[in-house]
Amino acid sequence: MANKKWSKFPPKKEETYIFKAEPKRIYSSFQKEIFRDISKGTGNTIVIARAGASKTFSLVEGSKYIPKGRKSLFVAFNKSVQLTLRDRLGSYISCSTLHSLGLQAIKQRFGNVEINDNKCFEIVSKIVDDEKDFDLIISICKAVGLCKARLVDVPSQIDDLITEYDIDLCEIKPDIFIQYITKALRQCKEKTNVVDFSDMIWFCFVYKINPGKYDIVFIDECQDLTRAQLELALSAVKIGGRVVAVLDDRQVLYSFAGVDLNVLEVLRKRLNAKELTLPICYRCPKSVVSLAQKYVPDILPFDDAIEGKIHYIDYNDMYNKVSAGCFILSRVNAPLISICLKMLKIGIKANILGRDVGDGLQYLIKKSKKKTVPKLIEWLTKWEKEEKERIFAKNPKANSEYITDKVECLYNLCEGCSSLEEVKANINKMFKDVEDKDVVWLSTVHKRKGAEQNIVFILNDTLRYSGISEENVNYVAITRAKQELYFVSKGDLSVLKDSHQSKSK
Repeated sequence: MANKKWSKFPPKKEETYIFKAEPKRIYSSFQKEIFRDISKGTGNTIVIARAGASKTFSLVEGSKYIPKGRKSLFVAFNKSVQLTLRDRLGSYISCSTLHSLGLQAIKQRFGNVEINDNKCFEIVSKIVDDEKDFDLIISICKAVGLCKARLVDVPSQIDDLITEYDIDLCEIKPDIFIQYITKALRQCKEKTNVVDFSDMIWFCFVYKINPGKYDIVFIDECQDLTRAQLELALSAVKIGGRVVAVLDDRQVLYSFAGVDLNVLEVLRKRLNAKELTLPICYRCPKSVVSLAQKYVPDILPFDDAIEGKIHYIDYNDMYNKVSAGCFILSRVNAPLISICLKMLKIGIKANILGRDVGDGLQYLIKKSKKKTVPKLIEWLTKWEKEEKERIFAKNPKANSEYITDKVECLYNLCEGCSSLEEVKANINKMFKDVEDKDVVWLSTVHKRKGAEQNIVFILNDTLRYSGISEENVNYVAITRAKQELYFVSKGDLSVLKDSHQSKSK
């Protein structure tokens, strides 16, 4: 009776009462194994959940099997996920973002602290002693934030981080720049009455603040956590307690915000955990899962999934077939520029996801100090050469592709423009992060990780097919599609089709 609902509520007097039973849940053997582990298991558990595996649903259902009396915490990756989980979890389970968890613990240690997102900027401004040098201040603040995320404070490690994340030194000598960073880190640490967003995590580590001790801590999206975030989550487990860490190690792309690319190995060493899996993809059609198995052999299709369709088309066909709401995915940003410009020109509403990318291109134009399109192009050619020489001098095996991508983005933006004002206007027009169902969304694969759409176009010419990192990009791109997947190429489409079919059998 408790699992039934009235068909009408409240029922009128003398009306016949009709009960509607809730649909019976059918769980996979993999989900049942996780439920058993939550109910009766001991020790830590790592759950490797493949793309579209309904891991959040599985964790919510699994929470019903938490033994009575156990103090439990669900760590949500962001606020929207936290709100969703809070509505679905039992009231006896705590659910928090890591930032909220950290802030609460910091307040218990230091009292009612002030939250000021400009804390680092204000500190760095005084260190630099030149508030007008805005670009330098921003660059140092970026480096400080990454140091906090990666728990780095040693000059040699900071130097490596500057290279890894393409931090602009703004014509400051590297040793002076690093001194600015270390001084800013020290002052951020000492100013305990004010915290910014990064401090909410970082303070708990540097001051060894206890965020509360729980019997069971569920950590979702572990592959996207920075080292500082992971340390905070693990510190919330009491001695003898359990961690259930959920991740897809094949959805680790690039460490844009301080994420550890070897997070699965880190977890294995830290947790000494048993490993369970959620391999069934409920999102993608069978044909797409079959292709995804080329990269991740253990991903499985849902028995009742549609077959779906995979198409191989050229760019002209893409403009004819694309419609509002579709995704167009690329490994890098540059090819998206010309496609978006053409779509806007022929009357197709389109945007590129990545306002931060647009801001970065605007900054590069500003940095050049050039006033005309030809002069900017000339400067870009020289800048690209010098930047590559700089990073190769420090690491001959460094990846310089991000430099080329920035330059090619601006080359494409400059094409057909008579002034830099026109280039800047195009950047503002194309790069937006406001979701709109009436537009075609162009994006790098990284920006659309976690999203899904019925129809997805992939710019095949931008993909690479060697190395785990590149395979991860391809796997994430493919598994965004819920119904149809289009590979777009300038090359021989029959060769591409035969290649995919032979490797997905």
